[in-house]
Amino acid sequence: MESLGHVDVRTASCVERLWEAEAKVRIFDRERTSPVLVSEKVDLPLIGVVTLEILRLRVDPTTGKAEELSSSSMPSLSSWRRRRGQARS
Repeated sequence: MESLGHVDVRTASCVERLWEAEAKVRIFDRERTSPVLVSEKVDLPLIGVVTLEILRLRVDPTTGKAEELSSSSMPSLSSWRRRRGQARS
């Protein structure tokens, strides 16, 4: 894990100073480098949306379990442009 220093973040209970780092994260058979925040108060890893997307995973809201992010559940570039009003002619 490569330390990037401290960062102040708002948590559920207060504003805390946490270590910011780049770490190799492995979930299932996928491994990538992802930004992480390290707390001395929380001993349970919490996986955020950035890390999940880097690993091409998502959480199924009905089960609370991580699963593969299918290409059909990802918006296409053209649909993103349409929503932004940037459709190419």
